[in-house]
Amino acid sequence: MNEPVFRFREAVADDLDAIEILYRACAANAHTHGNDDWEPDVYPNRKFAEEDLAQHGLFVLEMDGEIISAVTLLPHEELDKLDCWTVSPAACPSRLCVRPDLQGRHIAQITVEHLLDEARRRGYKATRHLSLCSNVASDKLYRRMGFIQRGTVEMYEYPHYCFEYIL
Repeated sequence: MNEPVFRFREAVADDLDAIEILYRACAANAHTHGNDDWEPDVYPNRKFAEEDLAQHGLFVLEMDGEIISAVTLLPHEELDKLDCWTVSPAACPSRLCVRPDLQGRHIAQITVEHLLDEARRRGYKATRHLSLCSNVASDKLYRRMGFIQRGTVEMYEYPHYCFEYIL
């Protein structure tokens, strides 16, 4: 059996339909994984993808040519104002989603590893992440990958852990 071939890349306009479908599937599945703030067609949605794409901050991971995860990497002014961070400049990964039928197979970790490489290439010294406190899967992922919890904050109507990764 052949190993899957992964390709991480910046998204292009032709990817928007697939990303929108991925967002919907992940939002519909979110509540079972502690993402109470994700809701189909509300957050995340195509508008977020279009805005992230326009800023060259939307990325996808393909497996054998098919998009299986998406994530955004952009500076985040609102997060930068928090006093818990230790390193600048930093970017904020957000909207990390993995196709539901592939969750639990380290696809999120593969995606984040590639995203950290991209952040380095773009000259960032750290990444700053908000992780919903009730999202056990992302909490486990970030801690396993060596992210440091710098605090907890109430943002977007929910409590979040503030994670920093020094590049």
